[in-house]
Amino acid sequence: MTRARILSKLGSSPAVFSDGAVVAGITTIDASGVNITGVATATSTIIAGITTIDASGVNITGVVTATSFSGDGSSLSGVGVPGVSTTGHSIFNTINASGIVTASNISIPDNGKFTCGAGDDLELYHNGSDSYIRDVGTGDLIIQANSLQMSNTSGTNYLHGTASAEVSLYHNGNVKLATNSGGVTVTGTVTTDQVTSGISTFTGAISANAGIDFSGAQTNAAGMTSETLDSYEEGSFTPVLSYTSGASGVTYSVQKGRYTKIGNVCFFQLQVNLTDKGTSSGGSVQFSGLPFTPAANGGSYNVNNPMVNFVAHGGLNASDDGLVPFCQVESSNLVTYWHDTGGSGSWNYLYHSHIEDGSIFVVHGSFTV
Repeated sequence: MTRARILSKLGSSPAVFSDGAVVAGITTIDASGVNITGVATATSTIIAGITTIDASGVNITGVVTATSFSGDGSSLSGVGVPGVSTTGHSIFNTINASGIVTASNISIPDNGKFTCGAGDDLELYHNGSDSYIRDVGTGDLIIQANSLQMSNTSGTNYLHGTASAEVSLYHNGNVKLATNSGGVTVTGTVTTDQVTSGISTFTGAISANAGIDFSGAQTNAAGMTSETLDSYEEGSFTPVLSYTSGASGVTYSVQKGRYTKIGNVCFFQLQVNLTDKGTSSGGSVQFSGLPFTPAANGGSYNVNNPMVNFVAHGGLNASDDGLVPFCQVESSNLVTYWHDTGGSGSWNYLYHSHIEDGSIFVVHGSFTV
């Protein structure tokens, strides 16, 4: 049926075609499509630009425009707009809709992007290797949640944050750092190149394998050679009384020592209570078993290893009440001496004959390591 025959049937009442088409208010039917201002119904009609109009529906190869469509659109397919469901594969250049609901996935190829904002400020995409959430705008990228969790695909946490409470960082699923109202709690060892400014309070041990540098915390003396505290240690040791040429048969009721090493200086205390002074092969009384080897001093008193205090609580034979015992660090041992403070001021070694079974000795002092 030609356009002229259609138009000749139009009037104020609906035109009825012999093949069963009922059309009202048709403006145009031609190869470009159908333009309808009213309602179109048909049972079976074939028109140029229209494939079929029959009881199954309308199949149009052109464009259909109308002032309104009747119905809720629930029977339409291949359209993804509110109130319209699609089945199968649908391609659209542009969709303007108040909302999109899908019962399955929305698939976008590699390097295709979800974008938001007038200038496509927010992008969500996969480039074939990595996935991106990219904010290219001028504002902040804000993620808001009462409980925020970041984890791997197995659910092992990287980060967990709780509103008005802690934020926790994880290593292999275990919390290593967590914020709290007073600061942060660290579980494990903290390794740092430098700690500067402010006051830090640590609970537990601090590992400082390279030492503690005080170069910024003090005024240096003219002869300063180091500002790094490189060692601290404390513990116990077992002192041994012997003689410089050898000893045998020495027994004890008390034999104990303690030390604290700070930097290169060792501070010590020892106590020896004899039950038998044993026999001597010669030489003076000495104490060995020190926790560290003293620095070399040439076998005589010097500033590195000075004389140390030596107190005899009993068991010393002194012919002169002015003789005072003392020790000198020599060749890794504490060698004992007498000092005549009441007479000549001279000194001499303390020998086997000067001590007794049951002698009690207490020595304390320091030496350079």
